Amino acid sequence: MELVRIVRKSLLCIVCLFIAMICISLYQINYNQDSKVYKYYKEIIADYNNIKNDNVAFTAEKLTKTYEQYKEEDSEYIEEAAGLIKEKEKYIESYNADNQSKNYNRILQSTLFGNDNSFYILNANKQIKDKENRPSVDVEMVNTTAVEKLVTNRTMPLLYIIIFTVIIIYFTEETDNGVLVLVRTSRRGRVLLPIVRCGIIIIYNIVLSFLYNGILYAIYARVYGISGGAYIQNSKLFNMFPYAISINQFFVLYCLVYALAMFTIGLFIYFVINLISNYKVAVTLVIVIFLCEYLLYNKIQYNSQFNALKYINIINILFSGTSYLVYENWGTNGFIADISTTTFVMTAVIFLISLVGNIVVYSSKHTIRKKNIIDIMLDKIHILIQKLMYKMSLLLMEIYKTLVIQKGILFIIVLVYVLMTFKIQRGVDYTNTNYMVNKFYKEFDGRAPDEDVEAYITDLRDELEEAKQDEAAMLYKKEELLKEQRNIDVMQTAVDYVNEINDNRSASAVIVNPANYNDILGERMYSSNESVNFISIIIVILLFAGDYAFERQNKMTAHIRSSKGRVRLWNNKMLKVFIITTLLWLISTIINVHNISDRYVYNQLTQSIWCLQMFKDFPVNISILAYIIWCSVYRLIWMLVVAFTAYIISYRFSYKVSLMVSFVMLIPHVIYILGVNWAQKLSIVVGMDINRLFNTYGYNVKSIILLIVVFVIMLVIACATYRKNIK
Repeated sequence: MELVRIVRKSLLCIVCLFIAMICISLYQINYNQDSKVYKYYKEIIADYNNIKNDNVAFTAEKLTKTYEQYKEEDSEYIEEAAGLIKEKEKYIESYNADNQSKNYNRILQSTLFGNDNSFYILNANKQIKDKENRPSVDVEMVNTTAVEKLVTNRTMPLLYIIIFTVIIIYFTEETDNGVLVLVRTSRRGRVLLPIVRCGIIIIYNIVLSFLYNGILYAIYARVYGISGGAYIQNSKLFNMFPYAISINQFFVLYCLVYALAMFTIGLFIYFVINLISNYKVAVTLVIVIFLCEYLLYNKIQYNSQFNALKYINIINILFSGTSYLVYENWGTNGFIADISTTTFVMTAVIFLISLVGNIVVYSSKHTIRKKNIIDIMLDKIHILIQKLMYKMSLLLMEIYKTLVIQKGILFIIVLVYVLMTFKIQRGVDYTNTNYMVNKFYKEFDGRAPDEDVEAYITDLRDELEEAKQDEAAMLYKKEELLKEQRNIDVMQTAVDYVNEINDNRSASAVIVNPANYNDILGERMYSSNESVNFISIIIVILLFAGDYAFERQNKMTAHIRSSKGRVRLWNNKMLKVFIITTLLWLISTIINVHNISDRYVYNQLTQSIWCLQMFKDFPVNISILAYIIWCSVYRLIWMLVVAFTAYIISYRFSYKVSLMVSFVMLIPHVIYILGVNWAQKLSIVVGMDINRLFNTYGYNVKSIILLIVVFVIMLVIACATYRKNIK
């Protein structure tokens, strides 16, 4: 019965967990441009033997010249993929040559590393002994990326344990609902119930571990590729794994270890909640414990005298992929251990203490107890808040309800955290042809074409012609001279373009270096903008999809519909949605501009947009800054439309249904990310980037048709809801 109750209660949490996991994983893949890099990585591995037989170097230049499937415009991604292949080659060569054992034998023979009790000597002896016990397998060029990404991802375990903490809180409902006395006095309720709940935590985590990691592994396998039948030792991360098993078998083992780690932490959290009897204080204490442990884990170096605080640490249980199954020794002079054994022992200790502690503490609870100092302080804080709320206006009350009572402030913090960790990756030029052009723009950026500009280009052209007359130069530097010619042509084209704009459009155009704007307003920033828009829309939906559900949950629906101030309440709610959404837009915009500014310089912002050749067909003469602001405001309009839609949906459905219906708006984008290109046209995430739509469809109604359609749908739903519930 308890299991059925928890399953029903936690169903929405589990759905949200899987949606968040899929969204975050796709966000991380897009953010790192992994899909493009590993597309070529998989191709190189598949053609590895042929490439080696053809004696082709693993560089973008050589691969694009030799094989048709390697596109020159993707040189940056090919170069990165080739670098990964080279690292893989070094590992295979080192593994097969047993270089690791040779290095540790040198350490043992040297006198530089101290006596026999030195950690370095102990580590070398242990490494050699463990290496002898390692199974002998053939390591070859196979793809192991998916499993490596799975076990090293630290965001997913954190997300998992946050959602599972919410599920554990459902165990405390007898206190909130006032039936604790009834539960405690029921037959076998005092002892059996905590045992059943601990069992539920264990069963839940085993099932969820396979589902959660299975979906994540499938996504990674599709994007990164995997050779599931190959030995796990083909991965450098698991070169010392003690068993000769396949990658797919290793995945099953990882899911079991993951379940062990998570139900141990789950039991620990439930133990703290039972110990303190107030889940809010208990969860706060757990967060503080984990933060302190994380600081120790992150700040203490492996060779520190206090490294025991790093390795005997609950964070190693949370990040199970890099502790239970990865080989790493730690210790000090006179003592050595490995992280795997340490983590398993620590897990067993925490598991036993938490399991026994839950049963003992829950069994010894009193149904009626005297308030402690924490309860008294919480009551006083609650009274103070109620007094402040009494003096608030209706609008402030609504904002307070969304941000504080419904925990909306947590979603905003998540948005800030995610966007702050987001870093823009600047493109690298592998052609080596831009030095002369950049020098030209550095000297004449912001100037109108004049005699000095013409003289500069003429001098360069004359120098080039003189060099061409030199037979030796033509023989040995022909390629360099051709590059110089192309650079001069680029400069001349830029000057001719500005002159044409000034003559034909009566604009005061100047020379503007387009290099930064080709990235900022070009294809390179598409995936970045997608990621920012995606997380922003998710937060907006989470904030407002359940807004009216709060009133429904508190049985206020009939009272609101029959009250005189229902129109005023509707207006205040709509104004609240506008204010909070605008705040979210402002936060995300400021952080995004800051991230871009770390990599690029916004030059000549006050000049006409027509100064940039990529906007030569733009219908209105506005400044570059005005265009960037317009693109940002268009994004705000989209966020408001989505926010109002999610809010209006909450009037018609329960919280769970409202959330699911609102997330339907994101389905086209998820389909697009999975490789179905036609879904891009229906993606509101892509549609928020008006600059991208202009580049794709031109400056016409096609670029804004999706916004018009969604806006009309929102108006229809709003009018129908207003007539039914408000008017």
